[in-house]
Amino acid sequence: MKKTKKIFSLLLLACMAFALTIPALAAVPTGTVTVDNAVPGEKFDFFRILQFNETTSNYEVVPSYKSTLQTFTGKTTDAEILVALSAIESGDLNIAGSNNDAKELAYALYAVAKDQSNSGSVTVAAGANAATITLPYGYYLVIPTLPDGSVGTPADTAVVSLGVLGGDRATIHNKMAVPTIDKVVTDDDETEVKANVSEIGETLHYKVTSIVPIMAAYDSYTQEIHDSICAGIEINPSTIRLVMGGVTVIENGRVVTALSSLTVPDGAGTKPNIAISADKTKIDITIEDLKALHPAELGDTIMTYDAVITKNAVLGSEGNPNQVYIRYSNNPNAPGRGQIGTSKIEETVTYTFGIELDKITRTGSALEGSTWTMKKTVDGSGAAVDETISVISGTDLVDNGGRFTWTRLDKGTYTLTETTAPHNYNVKPASLTIVITPTLASDKTLSNLEVTVTDPDGYIVATDADATATGVTKLTTNKTTGMTTFAVRNYTLTELPATGGAGLYVVIGAAVAALLGVVGTALLKKKISE
Repeated sequence: MKKTKKIFSLLLLACMAFALTIPALAAVPTGTVTVDNAVPGEKFDFFRILQFNETTSNYEVVPSYKSTLQTFTGKTTDAEILVALSAIESGDLNIAGSNNDAKELAYALYAVAKDQSNSGSVTVAAGANAATITLPYGYYLVIPTLPDGSVGTPADTAVVSLGVLGGDRATIHNKMAVPTIDKVVTDDDETEVKANVSEIGETLHYKVTSIVPIMAAYDSYTQEIHDSICAGIEINPSTIRLVMGGVTVIENGRVVTALSSLTVPDGAGTKPNIAISADKTKIDITIEDLKALHPAELGDTIMTYDAVITKNAVLGSEGNPNQVYIRYSNNPNAPGRGQIGTSKIEETVTYTFGIELDKITRTGSALEGSTWTMKKTVDGSGAAVDETISVISGTDLVDNGGRFTWTRLDKGTYTLTETTAPHNYNVKPASLTIVITPTLASDKTLSNLEVTVTDPDGYIVATDADATATGVTKLTTNKTTGMTTFAVRNYTLTELPATGGAGLYVVIGAAVAALLGVVGTALLKKKISE
């Protein structure tokens, strides 16, 4: 990277104290400062260190910073401090423990300024990359703040002079030009959201967006994109695509042929480069010299790829996070690859849930041997679908005591139908209708999980109590585990659910008696006729 000239010059600064010829009591003259290489929403606070005294027509040290400057320069009076500061650029100042340059001075002033009120501030407008502010003549420390509220460190600050040496116009090349980044996910029934609900086998479409920074102050500019996904979601490498400022960098998971042999300065080698972890949960893209690709500055950076929910997806409130961040050059004055900054981490979270059905006898004992089919009939958007989720046979669940489990389910409406009953038992006449309704908060957390079941037959045991439930029943859910458990009674071939076994026997007995009566009457009539 280019070792640019320091933003400010203090050479002959002492002239401010002795040679300024502005008449006493005149209004303090003003100048403008423009900050470029910025991002929309970025704020710049200006802290005045030297101020113009209208009475004396001279410059003086602002009291809040006097002690710091006295310690830094080893001088006492304002005039001595100003003379000492003028020697920083030429390196003539002999201060123990100091590098005698503007960077050290900025660090010393930052420690004081961060606790002071600013003398003025300006925020970059939407769609812009620079901002201009009008300020009284003076000497200022500038501290940037990113749109997300991150305040610049001492390394991100700048100092600027307006007046005899600096003139009435100055420009600062912002060093804290952090690439903003965002990430969203789309599935079959949700579009570009920060948090979603999905099911096993469903394809998720991820989109990462940023902007190409202004790189005029750099000879070369490094940028890295690091995307990691949880173990329950698997990336499809062939779907990865990256376009930066109108330049296609990666297509179908590979660096495009035209860029694959690009050699960047300082012997950095062939770049860009993409690496995908063996377990398909990480994407690491490195571009050693973004400038060499000639993207449109402030143009869109868009990375997209697909991934699939697997059997390892975590159920419940923990969710399945997917994170991305950018590492980037952040100091045009640093040599070689220079200083590298790290953006804020952006994240999406995918949730998934499960249902457990306990098959029991009329008296509550575990019952094995039935077969159930689950179908999805309404998706999360309310659209009708016809999707068979799974068919589970009770013969495979002997060790589970009649418990049937369906996991990694999406939100929506499902039917559960008993297709085969255990030996000597009735098949449940009507299907169960289950509705899974999670609520996701704005901070991407799972705030609530509601599951209801509708059973026209009244076979549901909604609680641990020995009772059946008819109509729509709100079940007790475990938001942490994401599971909802309930029981379904089964009845033998000689039982009916409404009256139990004894009632059925009474009905059968009455029917037999009636039949015998009819037969007896017929025989009696026959005998009389004879």
